[in-house]
Amino acid sequence: ALLEPRLRAARGALPASLAQEAYASLLGVCSEPGCLRRLRWSKEDAVRHTNAFAAGVLGLATPPPLDAAALQRMGLAGVRGVAAKTTSLSCFSVAGNAPRHKGRCDLG
Repeated sequence: ALLEPRLRAARGALPASLAQEAYASLLGVCSEPGCLRRLRWSKEDAVRHTNAFAAGVLGLATPPPLDAAALQRMGLAGVRGVAAKTTSLSCFSVAGNAPRHKGRCDLG
């Protein structure tokens, strides 16, 4: 009970982008096969526990959407409870972290 006011104050000072990065990092670690095996978690368990951490500790109202390519690399694409960022431009691809225009659409 004594820690709760301090936690709320610290959470209020935390930039939203940092909280989102912490969520993505924790989800990445928890979804690694070795971690899942040690904790005896499924991928759904990892997402559920990470989402609970995001709400309870980081103060995020909803888990932030993550890049679809990152979710693929983590093996979490399509796992219930994790959201993927969407884009309306299908003429872009992602190579590494840099989006590339494929040149097959009208941007104007």
